Amino acid sequence: MKSSPEEQERVMTLQTLDTSLTQLAHKEKTLSVIQALEILTISHNSTRDLIIAAETEKADIKHELSKSEIDVEQVVTRIEKDEKRMASGTASPKELEQMQHELASLNKRRSELEEIELEVMVRVDGIDDRIKSLSVERDQFKLKMAELDAQKTKELTDIAEAVSSANG
Repeated sequence: MKSSPEEQERVMTLQTLDTSLTQLAHKEKTLSVIQALEILTISHNSTRDLIIAAETEKADIKHELSKSEIDVEQVVTRIEKDEKRMASGTASPKELEQMQHELASLNKRRSELEEIELEVMVRVDGIDDRIKSLSVERDQFKLKMAELDAQKTKELTDIAEAVSSANG
């Protein structure tokens, strides 16, 4: 059974159309912009998670700073109390000697606690810097993702138009 030339031409046209549609479908699935967008999304999410972890760490450090500040305040209060008592002149010489030793010890402790407090403040500054840096990185990822998303939309629109004209 032989086909007429018109039927053969229609079959060839149909085959060409089918091939074109298959190629367009493949192109749609394998757009490099989609893969780039997926990779960028992973990087963005990873950076976002690092920011969350850093903010959690900052909250912990701030709690530690509050505790340190309270410790310093308690020692300062004790020093002030002992100094007032010494200045009042109501203590015996033996008590004065004990208070002087205690004041020396309290001043040493105060110095140690203030050093700890300073170290904690430095850690807060460090984590703030890290959060700022990560936030800039995250924002750059968002910007690039928006650009790639616009590019993807354009490329998919072009493919849809090609499919439409192939069917038309």
